[in-house]
Amino acid sequence: MEMEPALAPNIILSDGAIREVGTNKISLIGTFNNVNAHVFPFNLGFFVTPSISNLRGKLDRLKIAIRVEDKSSSLVVASAAIEIGSPIDVKPSDVLQIPMPIACSFGSAGVYSVVILVQNEVIGTRDLTVLPVTTAPNPPT
Repeated sequence: MEMEPALAPNIILSDGAIREVGTNKISLIGTFNNVNAHVFPFNLGFFVTPSISNLRGKLDRLKIAIRVEDKSSSLVVASAAIEIGSPIDVKPSDVLQIPMPIACSFGSAGVYSVVILVQNEVIGTRDLTVLPVTTAPNPPT
């Protein structure tokens, strides 16, 4: 099988996010691609950080939303939204990284879609797999 590497959409999932005062740098804490659950429903709070580019001018009340959908049913299990603005002009080459907290209740194991919307238009998605933990953890010795 021939491989064709590709750059993945930049939607990062993490346990936490910190924006440094002064430098405006973002630190993402505990990034992940899958989650494991012992019981269902499984509640999880986490951060979704999309990288958004190709914007122009001063941003005034730019609406950004996240939906987490069960891929088997298209049921929305969680959503979050914010509005942002910028006092200076944004260039199309600028990349805005916007950490957003979200709280989900996963009813079952499976594959979920994390959907990013800007001004109510879908601009990207990524999968989040919720796996059942089927073995008991080893007791301490």
